[in-house]
Amino acid sequence: MSLAGRQEIDGALKGDLVSLMRWRERPAHPSVTGLSRGASLRVFVAMPVIDGDKVLGAVMLARTPRDLLQAIYGKRYPLIALAFLLLGAVTALAIIASRLITRPLGQVVAQAQQVAGGSLGAVVPLSGPAIREAAELSAAVSRMAGTLERRADYIRSFAAHVSHEFKTPIASAKGALELLNDHFATMSVDERLRFLGVVAGSIDRLERLVRRLLDLARADMMRPTQAERTALAPLLERLTERYGRRGLTLRLRQGAAEVALAEDALDIVLSSLLDNVLDHAGRGSEVTIETNAAADGVTVTVADNGPGVSPEDAQRIFEPFFTTARASGGTGLGLSIARAVIAGAGGTMALVPAARGACFRLTLPEGRSAAIRS
Repeated sequence: MSLAGRQEIDGALKGDLVSLMRWRERPAHPSVTGLSRGASLRVFVAMPVIDGDKVLGAVMLARTPRDLLQAIYGKRYPLIALAFLLLGAVTALAIIASRLITRPLGQVVAQAQQVAGGSLGAVVPLSGPAIREAAELSAAVSRMAGTLERRADYIRSFAAHVSHEFKTPIASAKGALELLNDHFATMSVDERLRFLGVVAGSIDRLERLVRRLLDLARADMMRPTQAERTALAPLLERLTERYGRRGLTLRLRQGAAEVALAEDALDIVLSSLLDNVLDHAGRGSEVTIETNAAADGVTVTVADNGPGVSPEDAQRIFEPFFTTARASGGTGLGLSIARAVIAGAGGTMALVPAARGACFRLTLPEGRSAAIRS
């Protein structure tokens, strides 16, 4: 094969070092034993042979460049070692992840299954999980389980109270009707009227209980919102006139304009408090209603000059069906409904110490939306 006329040879015979790359002159035939034979390019380097100032000849080297497969094949042993190293690292990470993530999640699942099976107090926060998300999940599930357990206890207690409250008027009405049925012909007119009055009174009490229970259910379903706003002054003036006719004297000290609560809901709350004054302090009592703007909203203080609340009763005053005026028709639901309404609006209601009488303090969101504030 003649090398005459090649660019690299001609350049080397002129005394220059020449290197270049060109396409193969013959078709490439790749093979397993010679990966480079499948390359389509070759590198040519030609060096002049110089003696003094005379070029005697040239030396040429032709080489196929290393391609990707050849490079990988040449580094096959280090790559195999790297693959085993990566496999070991992945295995170690899987073990660590199983211990740090899967194991805490498995404990949370096991606790949830115990709750589903009826166990109480089975869900507790995990002790020191290494993953923050696992700790947050465990704490959230624990709070949720606690809420559900408290709700279940509330429902059980509430159902027992409801059944007790309904049982008394039902038994009274049933007994009176049985006596009327058995001895109607031998009874005097006054006796018949007396037993019919027992039945009517029992039905009236059942009606009051049902109405109060519906009010309590609606109050429990309320959610905080500032869509409703009520001006305090007109409502308090109407309450002053309404309860003035029933024998209460209301003294108003107004320092706030609006609250974020529907007018009918606020009327229910204040009416429950004023009805309590009538039930326990009686006609002729005085009630002071003071409204003030505060950092956390609007405070409404309702204080009377009655006998007040004993320390023992103060601990249970907001419990459903707890009342000291049962003989006069009290259902024990008024304050429970009032507190639920306030809580549904995002506020609070509490019995606070007072020098005389009973004093309730209500805290409600101020009746201005964010858009109005800005």
